[in-house]
Amino acid sequence: VERPFRTVKEAHETLYHFHKPETELQANEWLWNYLSRYNAQRHRSEKHSRLEDWLANIGQEGVRDMCSWEQYCRFAREPESRKVGVDARITIDGTAWEVEPDMAGETVILLWGL
Repeated sequence: VERPFRTVKEAHETLYHFHKPETELQANEWLWNYLSRYNAQRHRSEKHSRLEDWLANIGQEGVRDMCSWEQYCRFAREPESRKVGVDARITIDGTAWEVEPDMAGETVILLWGL
């Protein structure tokens, strides 16, 4: 998983340096389009696409074979909005996290598990 993720990140992320998406929805559409084209490309060592290879080799339980439900829940959480305090800190479960001073008073989105 790590290698394809790095490949996609490096190739797709550079597009944002040339043209920044206007909305989160647009960014997600661009990523979906990129992933669809990427996965339709030929597998590096097989005579079919990356997607066809993945589907042919997935276990009986599908994506559930990839990791336990508990592991999935650790990295697949919904983003959460929080307001940064005047001291440029966000407190989560009793732990204070410092952010950039100019973010004081701003509302931020926390992306858990990344």
